[in-house]
Amino acid sequence: MRCSESVSLVVHYRCHQCGATREGGGDAGWVRCQHCAALIGFDFQAWLGSKRYAAYLREAAKPETMARWATYQQQFAKAVGEGRDGLATMEAAADLMMTLNPVVAPEEVSTNGTYRAAVRRFMAFTLLMQQVEPRVKSLADALTARLSKLDYANPLPTLEWAVKNLEQQFALLAELGPPDDPDGLPWPARMKASLAQFLTGYLQLLSGDDQRRVLERVYGKDALHGPGAAQSVDALGLYLDWSCPACGLASLQARMVTEYTCPGCMFRKPVAGGDASLPEVKLACARCGAPVALGAGERERTCEHCNTWLRRIDRTGDVERDFANEVKARVAAEHGLVIEALPQDGKPGFEVTAQTRRGLQLTGVTRVAAWYGALVPAKRIRGLVERTFGPAGPALWKELEAVARAEGNDAALPVLAQAAQLKSPG
Repeated sequence: MRCSESVSLVVHYRCHQCGATREGGGDAGWVRCQHCAALIGFDFQAWLGSKRYAAYLREAAKPETMARWATYQQQFAKAVGEGRDGLATMEAAADLMMTLNPVVAPEEVSTNGTYRAAVRRFMAFTLLMQQVEPRVKSLADALTARLSKLDYANPLPTLEWAVKNLEQQFALLAELGPPDDPDGLPWPARMKASLAQFLTGYLQLLSGDDQRRVLERVYGKDALHGPGAAQSVDALGLYLDWSCPACGLASLQARMVTEYTCPGCMFRKPVAGGDASLPEVKLACARCGAPVALGAGERERTCEHCNTWLRRIDRTGDVERDFANEVKARVAAEHGLVIEALPQDGKPGFEVTAQTRRGLQLTGVTRVAAWYGALVPAKRIRGLVERTFGPAGPALWKELEAVARAEGNDAALPVLAQAAQLKSPG
């Protein structure tokens, strides 16, 4: 088994408000300056690896939580119906949202009642104006419509358009006399923190240079360490590149799966500890130049020379994987089922021989193209083809087209055609 090399992007955090360096952060998604309390940004990858996210997944699966979301929708609709007089009703909805979806606000809202009230007022004002103030509502509706048609294989143009839309919304909201900022941030800083939360939520859909471009938009070019291009796709992407040890097919695997399954020969292997671990990263501190090393599995570290805080922007999928295993175990216990324990070195599927290998690989590639073609760029599909077969000439693409037609994988045909026109990823 081989997953493609994972390379971390690391952010050097420095407060845009007071200039102080950040000295630590744990697993909180919201990044806050410890000196002036400014929100420096939001790291969705840290949130997806946090204990709060794990707790959220467990709560979200409960029937009573779904019922409370219905209550939220009722409160929200009631507030909108009340127009500009609906702020108090929207505050109740906002408070419930913070409970049901803790990612929307810094974790201090769960321990500081005064701060929670300030966040609630600010959030309620924004939510209500997006529904009742005509100019803001027009922009908000346009944003929702555009995001609903997001091209997952090439999301960057939509995200860049969305940033401009949000900046326009913030400009209009500032004119409407919003409540005092709960963190005492000036309006430009509040907008920066909100854009960080919005943009980093989409990082796993991007790859390489696009990831870096978005992070530079949030934190600035000088704050980033690490490669761009396809090298970093495994560090942040939703899908891992995985090579089957039985037939050699290179395929895509969702980062949070509990087992890898080859779409060609159906070989299966559990995701054991360490398969998706964070790699060691050695770099120089952006502030003083001193060498800093993030050990394997270590998410953050403070430079010993100048106290600048560094955090890797990375994810493993461990929280989702653990949750999936919990759900499987619970369902199995409820229904008296026995979960198959896969051996650590994997379980064979179809027999792989010198005669069957190529056919299994060809079939597997067409399945990957059909399943993931709308979710990843065509160049990534081409990369999988060349990792499996080597340099891909016209004859191979015609062979893949024939197999796709024979298998009835019509969805693979345009993806393979597009990948065939591209240059090798190198």
